[in-house]
Amino acid sequence: MGRLEQKFVIDASTKKQIEHVLAPWLQRDAHGDSQRVISLYYDSPQLGALHDKLDGIPNRWKARARRYEALHGEIQDDVFLEIKNRNDLDIFKERERVRLATLAGGLRGLGQDPLKTSFPSRVSGGLTAVITVEYVREAFLIRDSEVRLTFDSELHYGWPEKFYGHGLSHPFLGRDKVIMELKSKGEAPEPIADLLARFELQSVPFSKYALALECRRHRCG
Repeated sequence: MGRLEQKFVIDASTKKQIEHVLAPWLQRDAHGDSQRVISLYYDSPQLGALHDKLDGIPNRWKARARRYEALHGEIQDDVFLEIKNRNDLDIFKERERVRLATLAGGLRGLGQDPLKTSFPSRVSGGLTAVITVEYVREAFLIRDSEVRLTFDSELHYGWPEKFYGHGLSHPFLGRDKVIMELKSKGEAPEPIADLLARFELQSVPFSKYALALECRRHRCG
């Protein structure tokens, strides 16, 4: 069994209140302080992964490259290539580590495509880099449970070269908005269930990839 994910769009003020209420149960995850997450999404020329998401196809997958960096640090050389699979509500990832320079070479047609090399049975061809999405993530674990709680803020999108540190990025979603996400392997523990009821939070089918493409199309932000 994979994991269950629930996403909630909240504002910064609500985030502070949630952190205060959950303080006795929160502990930082292994990464410690906040970090910047930069993802490069791949799709077919027909944007098949995007349309599967928008059409609500229950069994689907998407491909991306992802790297992490400290908020004020240098670009890191490690990149994780991921296939994120969804089987209805169940989610699991396939993941391989590559070097940033290797990925950049594949993007320019120098050498083999690392995505195809890492997942030959899943990526037969036709996928291209579409858009970069980056944001600041704070990640916590809920004590005595298998629940991970994350807050994503400062969402920006850019062209694929932004993944390598080049070009501009543009904000989307709203500067005061935060994506809160619960990731678990079963039912949420009592503190989380109480929290959702207290703040009347309802999960939403949110996709950073889909919203970033929509914003780029309409030049929002």
